[in-house]
Amino acid sequence: MAALLKRLEVKPTDDEYEAIDTSRWGNRDVYPIAHDKRTWGVYAFVSYWGTCGICLSSWTIGSSLIGIGLTAAQAMTAVTVGMLIASCTAYLNSAPGAKHHLGYGMLARSSFGLWGSYFCIMLNVFQSFVFYGTQMYFGGQTFVLILNAIFPTFLRMKNTLPER
Repeated sequence: MAALLKRLEVKPTDDEYEAIDTSRWGNRDVYPIAHDKRTWGVYAFVSYWGTCGICLSSWTIGSSLIGIGLTAAQAMTAVTVGMLIASCTAYLNSAPGAKHHLGYGMLARSSFGLWGSYFCIMLNVFQSFVFYGTQMYFGGQTFVLILNAIFPTFLRMKNTLPER
């Protein structure tokens, strides 16, 4: 087992920031990415953003809009306008990072200061709670539909759990 763990261990790399003292205000995660470490190309960029758009909430938004009374054309227009607005804000938000190779934490520090950046990070954390909570709910509903399709009696199963 020790040999397997040794093989799986991440090997240390030459780090240009190794000599710099790390603290809560500076470490390798917030410094600009060195030129030789910038390995993302156009394919990786498009793949990343493409996979971010492939989620259950993206798949269900059109049918949800139709379900609340919009026509197909209205739903498609609403989704297109919404995605254009989201794309513009994502582009504007990521432009400084793409140009200067700085991460979210460093850009938050440049705008809000060292202590104010905690507010931005906490907003990101709470946004993640909402997003991933929604994804888990949709995933659970999808799983129920799959089980019901495989086992038609699934939704009529007797509840054997005690009430309290």
